[in-house]
Amino acid sequence: MKYLLDTCTISEFTKPQGNSGVIRWLEKTDSDDLYLSVITIGEVKKGINKLPASKKKQDLLFWLETLLEDYQSRILPVDLAVMEN
Repeated sequence: MKYLLDTCTISEFTKPQGNSGVIRWLEKTDSDDLYLSVITIGEVKKGINKLPASKKKQDLLFWLETLLEDYQSRILPVDLAVMEN
């Protein structure tokens, strides 16, 4: 089964006390079955860009860069075909 992850799901990794159930599920699920949409990437980027210059912002930018590298072949444009599957 393939999964399209939402912003709130991937953001659990950035929280000091992320939801342990979500994190466990993500860690045990085959990464080849996990996908992101361009909408999710846009939401994350917009949120990071709103932060003032800080270590937290730098850490999140690094996390996003790593996320983009890890998911580069699994970032989907969203259209009706994606939404129906």
